[in-house]
Amino acid sequence: MKLKTILLSSALLSAPVMATGELAELAVATPQGEAVVINGKTFYKDAPQAFSLLRFFGLEDAPKVYAGETLTDATGLVSHKTSGLILVKADKTTAESLAKENDLSLVSSAGGIAVLKATSGAELTELISNLEAQGLRAQLEVFSEMKKPE
Repeated sequence: MKLKTILLSSALLSAPVMATGELAELAVATPQGEAVVINGKTFYKDAPQAFSLLRFFGLEDAPKVYAGETLTDATGLVSHKTSGLILVKADKTTAESLAKENDLSLVSSAGGIAVLKATSGAELTELISNLEAQGLRAQLEVFSEMKKPE
């Protein structure tokens, strides 16, 4: 009974402070690690990196993302996994030639959208950049534990 009373009184006493506090003070801190932008969303690699002057001044290349790697979203609460699946807007013959050129496997192709799969451990950010440099629209699939594909 004492524990419930203590918890209730501490919650009641802290509520006005939380209500009048700055929103930035109440926000969750950004996760540690290298920031990676995939499909316009920012994710963080789980391993924190040491300080680098090149990275600080923006002279270092963007961090690389590999198939099968675990990333954390901007809140730091949900982890995501890079599956190695790449959606490309291309017909079947173009998708087959892309798969051969980039050591990918063609999973399916329908309606002008091809699904390509990279092998586990393959570097994905450079692969997406190469596909976009060829004039193709490409999207890397990232799955969370909460929203797994069926």
